[in-house]
Amino acid sequence: MNSENYKNLIKNNRKGKDIFFKQNFQSPIPQEERSNFLKLNYYEPDLRYRFELELEEFAHKKSENRRYRRKFKGVFEMGKVHF
Repeated sequence: MNSENYKNLIKNNRKGKDIFFKQNFQSPIPQEERSNFLKLNYYEPDLRYRFELELEEFAHKKSENRRYRRKFKGVFEMGKVHF
């Protein structure tokens, strides 16, 4: 993905979040305050914090009947952050 597409993806995700905050019944903004809400304040996307990395499959997978499963991990160097 080129830099411009990446920035547009970030901006579109932010627009979706703003719409969610203003309109969704699960919004953290109280119903009576939503009419005054315009958008969150964001920094411009900074390409220095963009990471492209390969995912490694966990050696031991444990399947459970849940709405989510974590079977992959991402590893990158920046203060040894793992998720």
